Amino acid sequence: MSTLAEIESAVETLPLAEQEELLNRLVMKLGGSSGAEFAVREDHVRLLDERFAAYRKDPSQASTWEEVKRRFAARRG
Repeated sequence: MSTLAEIESAVETLPLAEQEELLNRLVMKLGGSSGAEFAVREDHVRLLDERFAAYRKDPSQASTWEEVKRRFAARRG
């Protein structure tokens, strides 16, 4: 795999648990840390779990990054 699009496509074929593991590895690699300084508060984890469950239940309610940027730009005038 040589392009970002090819890598992204390959990642999308992985089971969710493996995608999450890959993300964790990338965070540690890019952050150059053991992950200890990336401690996440438990209430944040719960909120993320709730939001991800809502997404899994109805992905059509999610926004793309481009949609989010457009809404943000519109609010800023």
